[in-house]
Amino acid sequence: MNLHINKQDTQELFRYKQMVRFAAREQLCRSLQEKTRDLESQLAKEMKARLQHENRVAAASSKPSSSFAFSYQNPISVDRKSRHLDPPS
Repeated sequence: MNLHINKQDTQELFRYKQMVRFAAREQLCRSLQEKTRDLESQLAKEMKARLQHENRVAAASSKPSSSFAFSYQNPISVDRKSRHLDPPS
């Protein structure tokens, strides 16, 4: 039985171990890149939803309420109604 390991076998073993390490690192990097893409996508969706919500709030706050708008646009109709409620003099 020959237990002697020659120099070439040692080099091959070293190369094999390096390849395994590199493959493991590459897999880790790919996994992290995928996770990064997923998180960026999620962030983009959340930003889009937040902007839509802010736009709705801004649009709602810039519009006057319907009763205010009605009374502001039709001051004469309000005056006519109040005249009918006044007691005769």
